[in-house]
Amino acid sequence: MKTKWKLAIPWLLAIPVISMSTAFAGGAIGQPTLSRESKECIECHKKDNPGLYEQWGSSLHFRGNVGCFECHMADEGDTDGFIHHDQFIATIVSPKDCARCHSQEVNEFMGSHHAKAGRILGSLDNVLAEVVEGNKGMITEGFPDGNSAAAVNGCWQCHGSQIKVLPGGEGKLDPATWPNTGIGRLNPDGSAAPLVTAATRSPSPRRATRTPAASATWVRTTRRRRSTRSPSTASPSPPTWTR
Repeated sequence: MKTKWKLAIPWLLAIPVISMSTAFAGGAIGQPTLSRESKECIECHKKDNPGLYEQWGSSLHFRGNVGCFECHMADEGDTDGFIHHDQFIATIVSPKDCARCHSQEVNEFMGSHHAKAGRILGSLDNVLAEVVEGNKGMITEGFPDGNSAAAVNGCWQCHGSQIKVLPGGEGKLDPATWPNTGIGRLNPDGSAAPLVTAATRSPSPRRATRTPAASATWVRTTRRRRSTRSPSTASPSPPTWTR
């Protein structure tokens, strides 16, 4: 045993040395420095939007030198793209944008049931909100004939809306469809699902419960619990009042 410990200790001590030297040699995780475009964004936003600037400063993207432009830059042909201070950007950061760096996570989510939540907008179930319960009192540029406020503030906020880009080429979005963080939101570039922004990302390290494997385990466990619950625990009866 003594011989094994003598061989193991130098090997264990070498691990942090290698890791730290590699990290310092490669610079920050993400980009070595903040881009010129993002620096220009910050000059204005830290004055005009100090809350947003502080949230980004507490994020993991900030620590990786990933700024406004890296996420919001638009591609040629994006219908929601517009020129903003000589830069072509878009308000919405879609899964396709996130996939520039996070392709594995995007592919995993796009294959999930949650990414298809927006399909309810074209189903008969949607009649409950837009016809039976709702009305046409919410009139916007994208919905000149009116829309159901119950659908906009209810169903769409969880399932997601179909984002409408207003005409004019200025990248303006219809207020009935944006802002929206519904899990199956239909974006102008054809992708589905919302984003977790750099400005609101938690500064704490990613926990194991956020990994796809852990999420799948949680789903399986939840389904198992629901299938084995007795009727008495699944739907408790209302209390009985006595005099």
